[in-house]
Amino acid sequence: LLPKYTKEDLDGFMSSQDGQFFAYCKQYKDLLITLSNLFYKIELDDKDFKLLTKSFKKNKEFLSAMNVDKKEFDVFIMRLVDMCLKYKYDKN
Repeated sequence: LLPKYTKEDLDGFMSSQDGQFFAYCKQYKDLLITLSNLFYKIELDDKDFKLLTKSFKKNKEFLSAMNVDKKEFDVFIMRLVDMCLKYKYDKN
């Protein structure tokens, strides 16, 4: 099973943003790639972002595996995943 969203996709997104999200993407690279694969071709809205953020914040095993602190995981990460995926969809 091959991933739909790869490191190269994230690199392309980062370069398309003129450095706007570069530091954030670099810091959370593995998390963004994992979540982008998890939500590939799934439409999410603001309510979904909030609910998913709450759910992931409660999942200690997931946060530990992704090396992310509960306080670091916020709605912006989910919105960034959405931006990453929209870049990939538009590219294809």
